[in-house]
Amino acid sequence: MALTSRRGSLALENVRMALGALVSTKLRSFLTLLGILIGVGTVVAMITIVTGLGNAMRKQIAGLGSGILFVTKHSPGVHFGDDAGERARKDLYLADAVAVRDWCPSVAAVSPEVQRAGYAQFAGQKSSLLAVVGATEAFPDANSWEPVEGRFFTAEELRGRTAVCVLGKGPHEALFPNGGGLGQWIDLEGRRYQLIGVLAARGKLLGDNQDDRAIVPLPFLAEGSGQGRVIDYVVLRPRGPEVVEDARDEVTELLRRRRGVAASAPNDFGITTQEDLLDLYHKITGAFFLVTLVISSIGLLVGGIGVMNMMLISVRERTREIGVRAALGARRADIMGQFLVEAVTLTLVGGVLGLGLGWALALGVRLAFKVPLALSLGGVAAALGVSAAVGIFFGLYPAWRASRLDPIEALRYE
Repeated sequence: MALTSRRGSLALENVRMALGALVSTKLRSFLTLLGILIGVGTVVAMITIVTGLGNAMRKQIAGLGSGILFVTKHSPGVHFGDDAGERARKDLYLADAVAVRDWCPSVAAVSPEVQRAGYAQFAGQKSSLLAVVGATEAFPDANSWEPVEGRFFTAEELRGRTAVCVLGKGPHEALFPNGGGLGQWIDLEGRRYQLIGVLAARGKLLGDNQDDRAIVPLPFLAEGSGQGRVIDYVVLRPRGPEVVEDARDEVTELLRRRRGVAASAPNDFGITTQEDLLDLYHKITGAFFLVTLVISSIGLLVGGIGVMNMMLISVRERTREIGVRAALGARRADIMGQFLVEAVTLTLVGGVLGLGLGWALALGVRLAFKVPLALSLGGVAAALGVSAAVGIFFGLYPAWRASRLDPIEALRYE
């Protein structure tokens, strides 16, 4: 017990001495810690932003509905360059969506869709660039996205080619800033439509503002695509979360047969799940995080070298003090521990300052780009742990060198 108490008192004394040394050389200590401060601050800011975005992304994906599936002729994921193989794939047809609706029992709703870019205008007001979506009456059910005002168009209006539309929150606010607008006729890419509904706000998903939408009957938008037979994608809603994989298997088997895919050949279409969207997000942010980690590692390395240099200078300046301590009975382990604790204390102070810098950077990003933040306790612990590890690694040699000084020679040192 006495030995434990002595070691505890010695450790506290070492920390006190380390803080005293840090305060006595403020400018030198700050310059030494600058690399660690920047490295830790960058990592903390990135973790805070990525965690916040990840939480928001999960909520957004959950808001799409339970187990929504997206079928396209392209493989899921991000494609770079001129991928001739992807472009040469067979188109998806309206008949494919009808077959899925009729022959896949695990699928509750099917929405074939075509999407174009365009602008909406009314009485001199013009929306920002929005996605004009051609869909069927199944759009609200398949996308789990009902109008908050008015209604959606019916199957009779679809078959009768009635010029009606439903706007998202973005273009509705742009055209009718004072509200209302139902029953008005708006211009949408060279055609007039009667506004019959406004979709509920949904926010962004993977950087795409889902509220910048205008939904019109599919025939109006598909006229120029294979005489109205070609569609861009299909949105599917399974009958429940427990049959998502069954629905995916049924759709895969049906489309492989319809598209004539050989048994040994891979799919020439893609089925994207909500998990795939989340995985895509992690891949995108993971690349940015890796770059940030490399940059911050350089900062930590520079900071660590600075700590080693400062500790070596400290050992030289305090050579006589080391000799006195050794003459009074201090062991080599005590001296080594003193300087090692001083190095770790120095880097931990840099880590704490880096936490503050990281949070300030994250707040700046939030104010500039309106991104959500989430402070991760694991990230805080990792930042402090890395700071301590840098202190141990780069302070070990100066501490060892201090412990190896000859007491007699140290006492003679001027």
